[in-house]
Formats: sequence, structure tokens, C-alpha cells
Amino acid sequence: MKFRHLTALCLGAMMTVTCFAAAGCDEGSGGGGGTPAPEEPSVAAVPEGYVAEGANAFSPEEEARMFDIPDAEYLYNYCPSIMQVSATERYIWYCTNLHDMVIDAIGYRHGVKYKGTWYWSPEEIALAPSEETLDLGTFDFDGVGNVEDDVPWDNGAWDRRHTCDPTVVKGKFNYKDKTYSYLMAYLGCYVADRDNEIGLAVAENPAGPWTRVEYAADPSEDENHVDGLVSARNPWTRRNRAFIRFDEQFEEYYQNDLERLNGKWGVGQPSMVSVDKAGKVLLFYTVNGGIGRVVADRWDLSDLEHPVLEKRETLVQRGITNYTNEYGTWACTNSDLAYDPVKDRFYMIGDGFPFLADEPSYIAAYSYLGFLRNTAGEGSVLGDCFFGEPALRACWNEVDFIDEYRTGYARNHNCGLVRDEYGWIPDPDTVEVGVTASTAGSDFGYTYRISRYALDVSKL
Repeated sequence: MKFRHLTALCLGAMMTVTCFAAAGCDEGSGGGGGTPAPEEPSVAAVPEGYVAEGANAFSPEEEARMFDIPDAEYLYNYCPSIMQVSATERYIWYCTNLHDMVIDAIGYRHGVKYKGTWYWSPEEIALAPSEETLDLGTFDFDGVGNVEDDVPWDNGAWDRRHTCDPTVVKGKFNYKDKTYSYLMAYLGCYVADRDNEIGLAVAENPAGPWTRVEYAADPSEDENHVDGLVSARNPWTRRNRAFIRFDEQFEEYYQNDLERLNGKWGVGQPSMVSVDKAGKVLLFYTVNGGIGRVVADRWDLSDLEHPVLEKRETLVQRGITNYTNEYGTWACTNSDLAYDPVKDRFYMIGDGFPFLADEPSYIAAYSYLGFLRNTAGEGSVLGDCFFGEPALRACWNEVDFIDEYRTGYARNHNCGLVRDEYGWIPDPDTVEVGVTASTAGSDFGYTYRISRYALDVSKL
């Protein structure tokens, strides 16, 4: 493989990489660069119980880890949503597991910066699978497996199996006659490894508590939905539905009974960017996982009980390269996006291609980072570059790949950009990323940990 990284410097728990050129549609220079860095801001003291990044490292590769639990045998953390609210304060939401088992839930931590190092609070659970179903005595671990041992699905919760892959933005979102300041989109499912969908939750503060946004189900559509094995024994009707449903609105939806039996991945891995710092958001998400596609929506979510879809298109792929510098229809699925208001561009990080043949062959070995200049022009609404005629001119430009050379791990995936409260880049000269780094081989799942790296983009 080509060694892509031109300069790498270890700075405690963070890696900083200077990028001198971008491959893609253009190599124009943005703003930035040149002025000396000011003195590092710092909180007065580290709160009790907070732990420094890299504090539990046992190898150089682990020094970039944002947090960990030493000696935890059955633990995973992945898919971060990192929000910076000031130079010394951050929040993170991410996927973790409950009860040392493969039960995804959304974890939360608060971070402060003290004398150049980020410290993180102990983990809290922001959103777990629907509480009524979380009974370990009867929990349906394998999805459909042994039907006689499965949970009676009479509660109809669409996200009863997993909640994960969060993305959070600030704004003004009304739900049931109350205005909330924070909106979360997340992946949920009622059967493991298939039929993923996207839900919403709201909170007044980043720490929560989070309230699910529920949408009424249609009994004529949702009775015995998809999973014939369980439903044949326990006919049920959903009491609510997800916000973005995996149904006929997507061409990838089931076309026949055989497809239903085999299952499909669905929709998920959302990423939100605020359009107006109020109720309008761009929502990006993957359809059918792996080598699927990414969809771009623009929604008015000012009134969550009456959401308005303004625009929807498949995300432009033009300019995206794979790891060997080849151009093609690389979807860059499982992606996170952010807007840079200074350089007027969008950044995207997502799964890089090709996937490798060794196990796990469905987990990316490297993640693509690129940017797309806003081609919509003066007077446009934020995000117009992803829709209609402006999308025909839009093109991604490669910044770099996050790979084993940087992290020391064979798989590098489920990444998140460090963004401000609105999903915007806080520093035009530096792009920070949280990377899920893990091993290859049969026991890869419980090696998922989140590491943080910074890339100097001042010359791009």
C-alpha cells in the first residue's frame, strides 16, 4: 500500500498530521495558516473522576485513545459524535454495550481540557434500547434464532434491540408543546443485524435526560412486519415507528418474500448538520450498509410532530477516491459530515474502499476524509450544493485516509468529526476526528475503541 502520510507528530494523546495536498477535483487553497498558536486554554482544575486521554495506555497505539476501562474483557466503544462548545469543553455520544453483551446503547461523557490534555467523565447511558424489553431473562439476543425462546413482541417498540450511532446538534425543536435545545438522531432496530431504522430524541441539555420522539404506527402496515418467524407465533402490531423508516420509499426495500427472509441492513448511521441554528437540519445516512449509498435530506424539524422533508437526493460521489488512488463510485458509507463556515466547504469522513478479504471482511480497514466546496452560490440555503443543479458541479477532494499507519490497528472505521453545537467545524485550520480502531481476526468486536487525531488542513 502507498504510504500516504507526509508528516506525523505524536502529541500525547493526540496525533497531528499536516496535509500538503488533496487529491480530487481541485487542489485550490483555502484560508488559514501562518499565525503562531496562542497559549493553550485550560480549565482551572480537573473535576473529580475525570480521566485523561491515553491514561490507561499499555502501548504507543493506545496513547490516542479518548477513554477506556482497564481490564474490561467484554467492552466496545465506537461511532462517536463529538461536540465542542468551547476551547475547553466538549461532549461525546457514542455506541457502547450493556451488561458485557452485544446490546448496543448510546453512551455519554463530558470532557474538559486542562493544560493541553482532554479529560473525560465516567460513562453514562444516554439512550438504551426500549426499557420495557431490556429483560436479560428473556432478551432476544440472536434476533430470530430459536423461536420458542424469543421474547413475546407485544410491546411493539421499533428500537427494542439496539440503539447506537448517535449524532447530536443544537437548535430549537418543538415536541409536545415544549421547545428543546438538543436533537439526537440514532440508529435503532428490533431484530439484530437487519431492518435498521433512524429515530429521534430531544433534550434540554447535552447531559439529558433524552426523550424519544415517537411517531404513530399504522396497524394495517405494521402488523407482522418483516420478521415472519417471530410474528407467526406472536402476531403483534408496532405501537410506534421510527422517524426514517426502512420501507417502500427506498429502492433497496424488499421486493419479494425471499429477500424478506434473508433480511437487509436497512437505513442508519445518521449525521446531522444544522442549516439555520434553529429547526432546519441536513440529515445524511447510509442505505443498506457496506457498499450501499448515502442519502442527503434537508428537513424542517422545528415542529417534530409535523416534520417537513424539503429535499432528498443520493449524496454526490464525484471525486471520492479509494485507498489505492483510483476514482470510481465509492459511496463512502457510514459517514459523518460537518460544515466549515470560514472556507465554505463540507468535510466528510467515512468508510474507505476497498474492504479487505481477511476477517472481518465487512469492516473498513481505512476511512476516507475529504472536503466538498459549496457550489450553490450566493444567496443559497446551506446544503443546496447537495441537491439539484449545484450537485452536478459538486466534487469531493481527498484530504487523507485514516489507516493502520496512523493508528496501529488493522481496522479503522465508524469515525466522527469534532464539530461545534451545530455540526460546524470549530477551527478552519484543523480537522479533528474520532476513529474507531480495532483488530482483525475472529475476536475483533470487543477491541473497538475510539482514538482521536488532528489533521492540519491550513494549506488546503
